[in-house]
Amino acid sequence: MHNLRPLFQGERTRLCAIDIEKDAPCFFRWRSDSEYWNLLSSSIAFPVNLRDIKKELQKWETDEQVYSFGIHTLDDDRLAGLVELEVDLLHRDAWVGIGIGEADCRGKGFGTDAMLEIMRFGFLELDLFRISLNTFEYNTPAIRTYEKMGFTHEGRMRAYLNWKGRRWDLIFMGMLRSEWESRYHAA
Repeated sequence: MHNLRPLFQGERTRLCAIDIEKDAPCFFRWRSDSEYWNLLSSSIAFPVNLRDIKKELQKWETDEQVYSFGIHTLDDDRLAGLVELEVDLLHRDAWVGIGIGEADCRGKGFGTDAMLEIMRFGFLELDLFRISLNTFEYNTPAIRTYEKMGFTHEGRMRAYLNWKGRRWDLIFMGMLRSEWESRYHAA
């Protein structure tokens, strides 16, 4: 039996559709935060304008294989970050990406709560078999969180990323539906 709480609402966050006009300024501000960008992307940081951000958000909105959500805090309904599933329905597989853009919301459990909700959506609503992710070796808080959530290390690309004068591995992790069910859904 499914949990009776509302779909897309966890204990601390609510996943909402992205409102391009309202949310684009936050995404624009986050892209200027080097800590956020270095945890989220291996791409070279470059200046963008609000128009570029809106175009990027419009692409997400029209991509039928990507489910993108804003992460809103329950206590004050503030946009704290984003989470998305890039889905391959043929193989019932998805890649999940998450970023907490608001610096004062990092390390406070909002990301974990949002991940639990996107996993619930993926496994229960989309009937996925597995959810995968990757992160950078230097993002040890994220790695510890994913491990605590039950994600399994599945591999790494050694010396993938050059950051701050050092080479870092790209870590791959995943969770199967059966693992998620035994950990979360059985309760």
